[in-house]
Amino acid sequence: MSEGKISYSFGCNGLELKAVDIPLELDLVSFVTIETVDDDILKATFTTKNIYSEEKARDITDKLVERLTERLSFYLNIAVKKPVFHSFVLQKMEGSQKSTASVRLDAKIRIVIKPDEEKRNAIISFLKNPRVGKDLLLSEFAFSLNQSDFLSKFMLLYNLILQITGDSQKLVDETIKKYDPSVIVTITKRKLHGKIKEVEETIYTKLRNEIAHKRDGVNKQEAIKNIKDNLPQFTKIVR
Repeated sequence: MSEGKISYSFGCNGLELKAVDIPLELDLVSFVTIETVDDDILKATFTTKNIYSEEKARDITDKLVERLTERLSFYLNIAVKKPVFHSFVLQKMEGSQKSTASVRLDAKIRIVIKPDEEKRNAIISFLKNPRVGKDLLLSEFAFSLNQSDFLSKFMLLYNLILQITGDSQKLVDETIKKYDPSVIVTITKRKLHGKIKEVEETIYTKLRNEIAHKRDGVNKQEAIKNIKDNLPQFTKIVR
């Protein structure tokens, strides 16, 4: 019988979180504790049972910590860096053995988030049971938020909402209007099948098309500025 502790560190811009335990109810991993250990650096420590090697512990927890950080990113709507292995400590009858790896994580300008007790409990509940159908979508959302370039972030988020709605611009706009009835809608004249037609587009679809396609009379720099200004609201809609 043995108990182990395997830890990972990851950057999470401005989140200050007191230690929370997330029950995992797995045969070999009892729970994970996540907590802020330094400005913008969090640690996730998994408690293992009857795992006697670092290789086996990492084979299980590498996937678990990646999924956990993606869910955290989605739930709090913030960028979370890819987790990095920190240490593995195995408690045995004759003592303990420890393996460590160095950690280097880049810091960002901090927007501090300090969850109260109610929010902490909500985080625990969501990380244990995210109540969403596909972890892949959470993964892509988290990847989008991690982009340092806001234009890349916008285009990835738009591609994500295309996936969700069935790869249809019309359905994308219908979905956007459902979640934001006050969204700006414009009428654009476009040549479709040899005929000029008026097409209704939300501001987000209009901006996406101005970047992705050749549009007469479009000022790219102005379009990029408008994307930056509208990105926070669009992120909320996609989430």
